[in-house]
Amino acid sequence: MDRPTAPRDDTEQDLRAHGEPTEDQPPAPAPTPTPEPSPPPRTEEPRATPDADRSPAPHDHGARLWGRWFRADEIREGDVRVLVAGDHPLYVGFLRQDGGDGLVWMTSCNTFGGELTVGRERLRVRDIGGTAVACEDDNQHDQEEWLEAFFAAGPRWLTAGDQLRMWTPDGRRIDLFEAPEGPGPPWS
Repeated sequence: MDRPTAPRDDTEQDLRAHGEPTEDQPPAPAPTPTPEPSPPPRTEEPRATPDADRSPAPHDHGARLWGRWFRADEIREGDVRVLVAGDHPLYVGFLRQDGGDGLVWMTSCNTFGGELTVGRERLRVRDIGGTAVACEDDNQHDQEEWLEAFFAAGPRWLTAGDQLRMWTPDGRRIDLFEAPEGPGPPWS
């Protein structure tokens, strides 16, 4: 015998849409639990040194300087501007080498340099040495001594685009501009 069908309820359709069982549909079997994977065997980790635990990775503060040459036509002693002595500007180069990083500066007479460590705010130049060509006048010689003392003092430094400023707390300062061509052979 035919039984009259009851009108469908919207609730039943909503449940089916969400995967819920209805009277017409038996409940789905419960999923079989899968065992959790066992953790990998524990291995002994190498012990870190105390410094490695506390020290961040080293940062290359000189990244903006390496491989670049800068040129200056003047230096400053406090408020006094002094033109670079001789017939050539002052060139300063930052060299990255296998044997160690270096700073080189060239005047009209001689070339100087030393081992360089670039800190976040200061340049540290050690083992300064140079050529010993006799300068034509005393001003050139005096300026070479001034520059050697300046770099030995560990000047502070700051770059902005193609400009480099180096200074010491006692008021000595050098403002330089990038010179991509460098000072010429053998350095370019």
